[in-house]
Amino acid sequence: MRIRTSIAFIMTLMFFICCLSLLAEEKLSPADLEKIMKKGTMAAEQGSWTIALKYFNEVLRADPNYYPAYFNMGLAHARAGNELAALAWFNAYLHFVPQAEDRAQVEDEIARLEVALEAKMEKIVTQAEEAALALPEKGHVVEEGEEPYDIEPRADAIRGVCYWLGNIGDMALAERFIGKHYPDKKFDELDTVKKNYALALAEADDCEGALKIAGQLTGEKKNDVLWAAAKGMYRKNDFDGAVTLLLNTDGIGVSTDIIKDLGLAGRVDDAVAIYGKSKLGTRIEILPVLAAALADAGRGKEASEFIKKDEALVETRLDYILFEQLLRVTQAYLAAGDMENARRVAQTLKPVEGNDLDHIWRELALVYYRVGDEGKAQEAAGRIKEEKYRNYLADDEFLASRDTADPAVLEKMLPRIGLSKEKDFNYSFIPAQYGHAAWRYLAKGDTDGFARVEGALKSRKQEEKLLGDTAWFYGALADLALSGRDQQAADYVAKRYGTWLDDDRKIKLKAQEQLKAKRPVEALKTLLSVRARWSEILLESWFWDCAEKAVKAARLSGDGAAARSFADTAAEYTKGKDGDRYCAAAVFLYEAAGDAQLSSFYRNGMQDRSWIDLARSFETGDTADPAAYFEKNKDTDPQDMPGKIAYLGALYGNGLRKIGLKAKKAK
Repeated sequence: MRIRTSIAFIMTLMFFICCLSLLAEEKLSPADLEKIMKKGTMAAEQGSWTIALKYFNEVLRADPNYYPAYFNMGLAHARAGNELAALAWFNAYLHFVPQAEDRAQVEDEIARLEVALEAKMEKIVTQAEEAALALPEKGHVVEEGEEPYDIEPRADAIRGVCYWLGNIGDMALAERFIGKHYPDKKFDELDTVKKNYALALAEADDCEGALKIAGQLTGEKKNDVLWAAAKGMYRKNDFDGAVTLLLNTDGIGVSTDIIKDLGLAGRVDDAVAIYGKSKLGTRIEILPVLAAALADAGRGKEASEFIKKDEALVETRLDYILFEQLLRVTQAYLAAGDMENARRVAQTLKPVEGNDLDHIWRELALVYYRVGDEGKAQEAAGRIKEEKYRNYLADDEFLASRDTADPAVLEKMLPRIGLSKEKDFNYSFIPAQYGHAAWRYLAKGDTDGFARVEGALKSRKQEEKLLGDTAWFYGALADLALSGRDQQAADYVAKRYGTWLDDDRKIKLKAQEQLKAKRPVEALKTLLSVRARWSEILLESWFWDCAEKAVKAARLSGDGAAARSFADTAAEYTKGKDGDRYCAAAVFLYEAAGDAQLSSFYRNGMQDRSWIDLARSFETGDTADPAAYFEKNKDTDPQDMPGKIAYLGALYGNGLRKIGLKAKKAK
């Protein structure tokens, strides 16, 4: 296979360039590109592959759509011994030039590289094995302050290699290795290998492959794989498949995102059923989310009963586990609206010595604040040392109190918001919170209090010499006015700041209220009502944020037709538009609608940078330069070295799996 140089060849490829491709900021002329390509070619002909890659990269920086450079990048990496990057670049080349004349030869090169990589992984396992066998069978460890104990360095190292065999993914190699070292299979290494391989498949979204292996496992190992497969289904928008799998599995872990989505879809009973099948640690982790979903459905008392049962089972063997679980229990009671029990459990919370005490004190201070124990809240806040945590706490407390009826409480808190250098006056958070406090005064008819808060914000802006203006302050007022909580106050805002009560905000508030009321189809109709103005408001993040939430909520509530219809309308609108942002809208709307195929289609219309990103990920790091990897680890404890060598093999295996699965999906 030869390096590409012909400019005529480039012109024949232009037919395949997507009309919505990313454009480089500064494109060189075809003649300039050809000159750079020739330099790369000359370097390649002399075997200087690193220099060749430098020139080919220069071409791609000037024009990311110069597809012959994709081929050349693949060939240069292949000759330099970096098979993963070569495979990704060759696949990218075939992806963007599906009718390439040399497709058969490129596919042969891909097959050759895959075989070479498999041989490299087998060699790495052999190296790991040799490093393990070089260790003594027995050893004796004496550590200061500890009782001396005996170890088996060689056996431990072999087990370490076994652990990584699954991630490598070559099960035949794993069978031979385990058969050699454990002929009677008295250990469970083979099951561990299978589990690790299945987890790697699920992480790469090959849920079907993971489930096949799960059928060969039992107990915790099987449950771990099933949970990973459920997460994979959820990532792929197969929400019902994930829920069905979770409902039919006991002792499994559960993501809070799935519980949230079940609440969003009005499927609280499914959320409760999954919660009941989860192991204790997981149940307590999702308790606050489940309690919020139940409370939202008017079932707060039922939520409290679930919380009480799990509270009685809280683990007490380790202080940090006890603290985290009791903290979640307190948060759950708060979410359920059970202030009495929340206050009771909060009194039992005690700080835990650890690496991040500031985080713990912040959590304690916020919980004490929310249950109304101001003395303990102040005491905990006073223990926080780092400024950023004090700042985060001030933000959290304000958010927790934002709906309070007493604006004086909010006004008192305002000066503490955003004090840290890490969260200086940004363009939304701080002025918006001043807006909330000002609104509370208006709701009480106290215009003097309103003016005082408004003046405090302007004064703070001047004192801190901050950039920008107070737009978000008036924006927050407009949003609150449009929500219709108090007509008199809304009229006051409209009279003084009428320019902020524009049509876009009215649409936004209407759609948001419909979403909160669990009427996503109505929200979609509201957003469709302004289709003629989509070009004007496309860059307004609130619009597409509302659209995405409404599409997802409509699908989860069972109205997939409405979700798909809105996505189709948006996709039709993007046709003929210039710019990736239009395709991006269609991508995430189809993702929200659960149509992975059309989402992928529009992502490809965005010039699918994912192939390029994958190729770039293999150009640096341990897989790109194994010699550097060994140099980096040469001073490692010999007992740890076998596992580190096998880990390198796992990196190659995972990379090969990612490329293979992506190529399969592309076909």
